[in-house]
Amino acid sequence: MAGQYPTLLQSAVAATSLKVLLWPAYRSTDFEVHRNWLAITHSLPLKEWYYEKTSEWTLDYPPFFAYFEWLLSQAAQYVDRGMLEVSNLGYDSWQTVQFQRATVILSELVLVFALHQFIKSTPLGAKKQAHASALSILLSPGLLIIDHIHFQYNGFLYGILILSIVQARRPSGLLSSGIMFATLLCLKHIYLYLAPAYFVYLLRAYCLGPRSIFNIKFANCVKLGLGIVSVAVLAFGPFVYYEQMPQLLSRLFPFSRGLCHAYWAPNVWAMYSFTDRVLIYGEIAADLLAWISAEY
Repeated sequence: MAGQYPTLLQSAVAATSLKVLLWPAYRSTDFEVHRNWLAITHSLPLKEWYYEKTSEWTLDYPPFFAYFEWLLSQAAQYVDRGMLEVSNLGYDSWQTVQFQRATVILSELVLVFALHQFIKSTPLGAKKQAHASALSILLSPGLLIIDHIHFQYNGFLYGILILSIVQARRPSGLLSSGIMFATLLCLKHIYLYLAPAYFVYLLRAYCLGPRSIFNIKFANCVKLGLGIVSVAVLAFGPFVYYEQMPQLLSRLFPFSRGLCHAYWAPNVWAMYSFTDRVLIYGEIAADLLAWISAEY
């Protein structure tokens, strides 16, 4: 990577400086969402996490993300214990703002490492393009706005996704790629839309022979299956033990409050939303025409 400027490290340092300057900037409701999740996971026993509803911003991410919030709360208690009170709705002391903003930046180290591995694993002839792609992700205005103004942890999650893709580049990394992706799903289930692609790729590249799909590698199938099941057990096992899976799933897939609120991904959901709008305005127009006809 000699001669490639700016380097990934230089770009990360420059981006971090800008992100720190944005700490006092506008914060969306997601800032309070994550503060509330810090409070829930710190103040309540695990079996109450997916039942707590003092705030309207209830815990609705998969268990691994809840565990992540619990880890953050262990440090938060030394910064400002007020942010860890479930009843402190809308709590936003300057210490709380500093802490939560800083955790987003620190968690993005996963993304920086993943992009470094992405460049490193790229063939020599494509290093320049890989470097440019890595910088475009790291310095993405969308990521800056969503994570460091609006407030989310997408950089951290993208880092895990990219690490999974990097591992999938090597035959020896296919198993760890599948396990990483399963871990990602247990952090944020919005990535379910990628699951079919992962399933087909790992099935063909890891579980079936290179010459024939009828040459099944049973040992690899077992290893991949055990790896994914192990991740699921670590994530959902405690909630299975407490017989809370229906409640947890109702939080993860809250169809009762509307599909578009449950998922923001494009494709099917975008078409659903468009159709829904057309039908709503079509009904309004029909009612208006009926009223005009009745009047005149």
